[in-house]
Amino acid sequence: MTDMPQTGRSVLLEVGGALAPLFHSAITDLDLDEDIAMLGLQIAAFVVGKAGEDSASQMIRELKRIERNLPNATVVVVLNQYAGNPEDTILYCEDNTRKAFLSAVKRYPVIRMPKVNPRSMAIYERLQVLPSTVVSWHADNYAEAIRRTGGHRDDGKILVKDIAEWSGIMQDKIGRILPFLTGGGDG
Repeated sequence: MTDMPQTGRSVLLEVGGALAPLFHSAITDLDLDEDIAMLGLQIAAFVVGKAGEDSASQMIRELKRIERNLPNATVVVVLNQYAGNPEDTILYCEDNTRKAFLSAVKRYPVIRMPKVNPRSMAIYERLQVLPSTVVSWHADNYAEAIRRTGGHRDDGKILVKDIAEWSGIMQDKIGRILPFLTGGGDG
């Protein structure tokens, strides 16, 4: 972390579920925000919400923790439409949850993560590879995609196409909100 200003490198740290309280304890115990400010680092916190009241409550709780523990972070709300549209389902949630959720999507930049073809998503999750790896499989005439899916060429092509489309959409959306991540800004 201390070399990041000189190297221009960044770190992606994914924290979710049961690890979130542990992560925030470490931030406060180490006074990480002080180090981040001293080094002049940019922190982008992507907080994901899915359809459903439990997910909305978790998202709201995580936003409050980040506001408290990393007050200089750029916060982005990511609404994952994998299990439905969170903005539609929030209408049926308890008043307090609904109001806090709607306030959050007004306060912070929002990325709406599109749903991927369910079959392709199921295959992709089993593969445990980066989207860029799947996208690269078109270069060998889909041989790796065919091998990994155990299917036919058409199955491999559909998987690569679906993940490439989703990845392109997400890169574009992230780049619009945080241009420094895509080389479009200074940072």
